[in-house]
Amino acid sequence: MKKVILIPNESNHTIEKPIEFNYRKQGGGWKPLTDRESHRYISTAKNIVYLGFCRQDGDMFSVKTCDEYIMIFKGKLNSGCY
Repeated sequence: MKKVILIPNESNHTIEKPIEFNYRKQGGGWKPLTDRESHRYISTAKNIVYLGFCRQDGDMFSVKTCDEYIMIFKGKLNSGCY
């Protein structure tokens, strides 16, 4: 199991659930993801960087894929593992 790259602070909690992606940024805006799509993006990620918490959008992530693309996601950090 891998850990999300993030800067630790006192607000990081220890939750057993792995990270979740709910939306992916694309040309026309934010696309909702199914659980299956979310799992596929997480399992094929080369690395995941936690960008921080946004009041409007929640937890934000940058994902570098194995073919060197970078995508932006909204989701839940939970334990920070994937």
